[in-house]
Amino acid sequence: MKIGFAMLTVEKIEKYISKDRKLRAAKVFEIIDFYKLDLDFFLDFICKHSIKITEPKIAAREKNKLLNELESLKDDNSKITCKQAAQLSKKYGFKELGTALKQYNIKFRYSKEKRTDKAFFVRTKTWIENEDGELLFGKGQIEILKFVEEEGSILKAAKRMGISYKKAWLHLQSLQDSTKEVLIFTKQGRSKDSGTKLSPKALELMGKYVRLQKEVNEYANKKFKEFFIDC
Repeated sequence: MKIGFAMLTVEKIEKYISKDRKLRAAKVFEIIDFYKLDLDFFLDFICKHSIKITEPKIAAREKNKLLNELESLKDDNSKITCKQAAQLSKKYGFKELGTALKQYNIKFRYSKEKRTDKAFFVRTKTWIENEDGELLFGKGQIEILKFVEEEGSILKAAKRMGISYKKAWLHLQSLQDSTKEVLIFTKQGRSKDSGTKLSPKALELMGKYVRLQKEVNEYANKKFKEFFIDC
């Protein structure tokens, strides 16, 4: 339960304030966690009582580190704990932390607040069959195309997938037979253009499948939300 502005007094936080009327940045988060205060509310309070915050200076190169740490610490509700905020303020300074929190709309999760970031998602697997129920192509074949494009080699693509070269080759042959298109070709030599490449049709097929899978997942999660969460 949060306390109101009128209920918060200097006496309640006196032990944290130095003789020169200063408050360490880390203590700010300890106080707002204990009293369940909004940060802006508390900053207004100490400003009215002429209490200043001491903090370390931050180098420009450290700002990216701060943003990366915030990204890794925040939960699915874009919240971090006050303890985490206190530790960050020691490293990067209160002003920079406050700016980053506002910029990325990150809130606080108080110490006794229950985490609610365990979200649920539907995961689908999409593949294409012919009228006889025979597999034409699916995630596995598309992944091989993707890795061949990245590696320029069927052997290296197979290793990334953890399958044998023969199995990867058979998948590609099956895919070419199903689509009746030339999907890969090989250029000999040692130039940067040599190696196994994807044809324009293969790139088109891969892009369409990725978009299809994305839209299927989005639709499935939309319906899951309607049936199980918003009901």
